[in-house]
Amino acid sequence: MEYAQYLLEEVGLEPERLEMYEIGASDAPKWVAAVQEMTERAQALGPNPLKQGASHPADVLDFNQPGEEK
Repeated sequence: MEYAQYLLEEVGLEPERLEMYEIGASDAPKWVAAVQEMTERAQALGPNPLKQGASHPADVLDFNQPGEEK
């Protein structure tokens, strides 16, 4: 989980956008609380910064080697 959050940060996303919950199939109130928490968190963080003006991840991330033309 920590590594996935680190990777998100490396590509320009807030690591708070990722969370893992352990919820039993019969624990509906806990599921509802988790959904509400993540919805509120996503709204507070705002839109995905990688999508602003980009239509494809390759438009945002530079996969070329140093000195290589796009």
